[in-house]
Amino acid sequence: MRLGYIFTLCAPLLAAASRSEQKIMAAKPQDILADPFVASQPTITDVLTIQRPGNIFFDYARSLALSESFSNKSKELTVLMPTNTAVMKMDRKPNEPEQPGGDIQITEAEYESQSTENVERWVSAHVIEGRVSLDKLPKSYNTLLSGKTVSFEFSSDTSSTDDWKNVVMKGGKDDYDIKILNRLEAANGVIFVIDGTVSPSS
Repeated sequence: MRLGYIFTLCAPLLAAASRSEQKIMAAKPQDILADPFVASQPTITDVLTIQRPGNIFFDYARSLALSESFSNKSKELTVLMPTNTAVMKMDRKPNEPEQPGGDIQITEAEYESQSTENVERWVSAHVIEGRVSLDKLPKSYNTLLSGKTVSFEFSSDTSSTDDWKNVVMKGGKDDYDIKILNRLEAANGVIFVIDGTVSPSS
């Protein structure tokens, strides 16, 4: 009788302890879900997707296998993204083959082939392997287009505290100064928004 009475008194305490132990076990770190609001740094693809002022460039780029590297976090790249305005000012659009002279005609298949090749050359001229540093200028970099380089140098206006605002780029048609309008960081590289286009010609 006495043992039964003691057990009756202790039962609520044992039940409470059991519930407490269950709560502690439930609180193990591996059982806690990750914070849905904590996201990894976006890739170049992610950044380009939301850049409406440069979406013409990205439309051309994502039609190529080259654009797959924009999502590869193990390989850093520098992308020179022309604004839509800069692309629209081009004498001939990136996908337009050069018109043959005289009465020479090309087939539709030839036109498509040349168009794809032109786009690949043009986009490749706007991509540099590695992350471009603006610390020591002037400096030239090879683009992914074989034989094509672009150079960075300080502009006459060095009033800004942002290094990229004090730099101009050369590599466009007639080698004119191309201004850098913005710098966008990504997990696998950097994007420079530019107010001109890089010419695929050497």
